[in-house]
Amino acid sequence: MLRKALLVACVAAFATFASAGCSDDAPPAADKGADARDAATDTPADAPPDAPPDGGGDQGDQGTDVATGEATPDAAVPCTLPPPPTPDAGAALDGSALDGSALDGGAADATSTDATAAADASTPPTRMGIVCNGTCVDPLVDTSNCGGCGKACGPGETCLGGTCLSSCPPGTSFCDGRCINTQTDPSNCGGCGTQCAADKICSAGSCQCASGQIACGGVCVDTQTNPQHCGGCTQPCSGGTPVCAGGTCQATCPSGTTDCSGACVDTQTDTANCGGCGNPCAPGQTCSGGVCGCASGQTGCSGACVDTQTDATNCGGCGNVCASGRVCSAGACVCPVGQLECNGACVDPLTDNANCGTCGTACMGSLSCTNGSCGCPQTLTACGTSCTNINSDPKNCGACGTACSGGDICNGQGVCEPGAKCLGNGQICNGGCTDVKKDPQNCGTCGVVCAAGLVCNGGSCGCPGALSDCSGSCVDTTVSPSHCGACGTPCMPGEVCSAGICVTSCPTGTSLCAGGCVDTQTSRAHCGGCGQACAADQVCQAGTCIAACGTGSLYCFGGCVNPMVNPHNCGTCGTVCTNAQKCENGTCGCLPSLTDCAGLCVNTKTNARHCGGCNQPCSSGNCQAGVCQP
Repeated sequence: MLRKALLVACVAAFATFASAGCSDDAPPAADKGADARDAATDTPADAPPDAPPDGGGDQGDQGTDVATGEATPDAAVPCTLPPPPTPDAGAALDGSALDGSALDGGAADATSTDATAAADASTPPTRMGIVCNGTCVDPLVDTSNCGGCGKACGPGETCLGGTCLSSCPPGTSFCDGRCINTQTDPSNCGGCGTQCAADKICSAGSCQCASGQIACGGVCVDTQTNPQHCGGCTQPCSGGTPVCAGGTCQATCPSGTTDCSGACVDTQTDTANCGGCGNPCAPGQTCSGGVCGCASGQTGCSGACVDTQTDATNCGGCGNVCASGRVCSAGACVCPVGQLECNGACVDPLTDNANCGTCGTACMGSLSCTNGSCGCPQTLTACGTSCTNINSDPKNCGACGTACSGGDICNGQGVCEPGAKCLGNGQICNGGCTDVKKDPQNCGTCGVVCAAGLVCNGGSCGCPGALSDCSGSCVDTTVSPSHCGACGTPCMPGEVCSAGICVTSCPTGTSLCAGGCVDTQTSRAHCGGCGQACAADQVCQAGTCIAACGTGSLYCFGGCVNPMVNPHNCGTCGTVCTNAQKCENGTCGCLPSLTDCAGLCVNTKTNARHCGGCNQPCSSGNCQAGVCQP
């Protein structure tokens, strides 16, 4: 009765992905849902492998109330999932299966008497799921039933630990609808779909022979026990010494070892014959005491051996998936080194405008966070909460609060100047010269402000670069799961967008970020990791945000300019010189034919206020050839 009560509690816990365990003593489980799934029931020993526990039938999403015996429609019915693939029992994991035949009188049939028990020991643990619409599914990874029946993930999302996520944790890749560690997964070794042979393991993203084995003719063998390669490749045992022990051909196997098709092995430790001849352990497992299991320091999770101290998909316990942007360290999901956790999110306090230097310290107005302090770029000055160029700002001309009057403009030298005109596409807006073809605050004409995320191109507001305007939003259709390849073309649940095509696996060299397969080495939106965006004047190179322009250049309105001589971006972006000036050494200065009189560019041959020189006014108001005339 106690066991049945535990079963009901376990089923309910499984349906809601509670962290309670399901063994008889019900210890607290560290992981998010795998323990509840793997031990969701106590199946009778004589039940068939696919039979529901305790008499549960094919009832869809119904369960049974133990006290009343009546159906409970909202309860999840547990079921047994198919076991994960295991290596072919005939595969020569250590070379002991001699191409299906024994050597001259060798003990080809000398199978250990405890083979049946050993076979049970090497059988993968039972994996439990729930019945949804008559099918047994794993709600920890099923994108159509993520966390429970009918809970489908959206376009570009995958199901991890019963939660829909649009980005894979650091160190994993999106393969066949799941986030996989391609450094250790033998089915996706080094990249999605790269399957290691049955005799190899995946280590550091490469299919390799297990420790103590070498490749002979393309097959991994243990030359200490393999009778075809005894002591070295192509050194077969035969005749009166048909078996191999310790790398030497001998007549019989030494005490403590078992003859398995000519190989003298210790069935207590041999991964190819664990507990008995022909009982191989699954890839990544070790054999200890004749039982297959994970190596010391590793835990079996969903058929794979993982280090729960560092694995972001099983952090601290099976099924505990770290949220996007977090890493697993010492069994806990934490922010990467150099970042802080602020309001549940990992941020870089050196650049985050909402958490500059410390959590909650927000940069106001147009101030930005640089090296943990709110301020303005070097070429601009903070006037209140706004960053401005006091050399050209008519409201702060020469100093904060010094405004030009009437139709005067701020001439680029911090001096209000009357009667000047702007160069080229420059137009006087609010008393200052601006390029209305590129200025997002005055796009096409004064006062037309482009919406957030848009740029001014040729006097019209639009999406920057290769982004597409999808119903008013700028979208990268090469990676957007809602607009994959074109606006309004969504991917199906469980699919992500890669190069404008909906796929179930991200190509090698890309990562799943926000539902799209991106190259974090070059993506400006995900530089070095998901969600790590570069600033507007930066590009992503080798996973690091760097300045878009080289030394001596400045990134202005989508292009690199030389601020030392560019009259439309003189010294800083948007500083347009007047028709009486030229840009020299980053400063708008007077043309050679004009004279600088206290910041005003004048023709002393005709200017009645400066006739023949600065501050030499003509009382008649008539100056000709630098001489006052009556």
